[in-house]
Amino acid sequence: MAIKKIVSVVQPCDNGRAISQWYCKELGFKLESQINNSENCLTKLIGGQQEITIKRFVLRLGDEKLELWEQTLPEGNIPIPLDSTSNDLWFQHICIVTENIEKSLKKGLVNPQDTISTNTQTLPEWNRGASGIKAIKFRNPIRQPLELLQFPEDKGNNRWHVHSIHEQENFDNDENSTGPNLGIDHSAIGISDTKESLRFYQELLGFHVMGGGINYGLEQDRLDGIKDTHVVITSLRPDAKEDVMGIELLQYERPTGGRRRNLPKANEICDWRLILEATDLEKIHKKIKESEWGSECGPIIQLYDGLNGYQRGFHSRDPDKHAIIVVGI
Repeated sequence: MAIKKIVSVVQPCDNGRAISQWYCKELGFKLESQINNSENCLTKLIGGQQEITIKRFVLRLGDEKLELWEQTLPEGNIPIPLDSTSNDLWFQHICIVTENIEKSLKKGLVNPQDTISTNTQTLPEWNRGASGIKAIKFRNPIRQPLELLQFPEDKGNNRWHVHSIHEQENFDNDENSTGPNLGIDHSAIGISDTKESLRFYQELLGFHVMGGGINYGLEQDRLDGIKDTHVVITSLRPDAKEDVMGIELLQYERPTGGRRRNLPKANEICDWRLILEATDLEKIHKKIKESEWGSECGPIIQLYDGLNGYQRGFHSRDPDKHAIIVVGI
């Protein structure tokens, strides 16, 4: 009884076609499908109003899927606050792995107004768990955070090291290539208490802790765009034996003052969702319902239009109000 895999990451948006074109042009994603959900089951699933209509744009990068859910409703969607920072608890990003971060940025992908990081950072040697990693954080056109990351040879899952130098040299000559960007390693979420989050993700959902550490110092300040950074990082995977997309917990001990989402709404652009495949949908639903977070857990509903091939699912939230959708056959 556990989560088998992360099926996809969902980002809400106003204009799915425009944002999907941006992901394809700038980051090498491929548009896999566009789905107009005629039934209101997705609205019921996320707890939204009946007036919401949803179009799904399903993108792929490597083995991972990113879904853009274009949500249309009378009062519109609520944008991400302009003063959002990396330690706010609605913070969530996807980490896109690249073989060549300089090549990814060569097109001018990251404009000054869209950056979170001051520039690309290489994490220092003293940070043994992350030394040599190159990374930069930035925003897409609707201000949803993203991270571009290049692993050194001694770090990262094996799947990020299978491409040859010859393949790198031919990125620009292959129209079917995703360029130097390879896939999504994880989705990172801002949390308030690592122990509480582990009770949810590890004890209730069966995720495995794969590692972690504490990042701080000048490089981390520049990467996160804040000062005096001290962040506890915990890496989770649904299967300890496989190179699959995971979740990264980010608990900012400093700076303090990260804001919470006390009354989250389904039409907030910051309300990302992780779609998780369950080995036993009913048992996981029962465990969450009987936990202290049971009030945030909706009923199992029939997904008449299907959702990535799954016919049933339920919506819930973790201790910091990040949304998950658990699905099954």
